[in-house]
Amino acid sequence: MTKAVAALGIIVGGLASIFELLVAFGVNINPDQQTAIAAVAGLALVALGVWFHPSTPIGPKGSVPPGP
Repeated sequence: MTKAVAALGIIVGGLASIFELLVAFGVNINPDQQTAIAAVAGLALVALGVWFHPSTPIGPKGSVPPGP
């Protein structure tokens, strides 16, 4: 789990660099598209955090501590 979150965090953190690289190679990305992509990447990071958090009742088996 930590590798997936770390990789996604790196991508979210480096989105500006990724956008500049795409523009340099001729991919036309307007500011609205950049904002939308960044928002979706941030949402994915939040969803992964909720999915793997030990106190939420969703996610992989064993993520919820046993009850009393």
